[in-house]
Amino acid sequence: LAELGLRSSDGVLPQQLMNVALLANSAKIGGGNRSLLLLAQGLQSANVSVAIVCPGDGDMAEATRSAGLRCEVLVPRQPELRKPWRTAS
Repeated sequence: LAELGLRSSDGVLPQQLMNVALLANSAKIGGGNRSLLLLAQGLQSANVSVAIVCPGDGDMAEATRSAGLRCEVLVPRQPELRKPWRTAS
């Protein structure tokens, strides 16, 4: 990080550069989610705080936690066709 000139005004390297949330497209593991895990691990090794948001508690959430990454499970809701401003319960 020092090579990139990333220092605060007092000359100290920052603890974390930023917070990033990455969205998994499936609760299963496929090529895209494997790439997402590799990206998250690379960002974390560069002092970026990373969380992966999974659309269900499945293999992807388990792999995320096993990799030592923060995992949030957010189950999407389908809106009602006749009343799209309401979400289905």
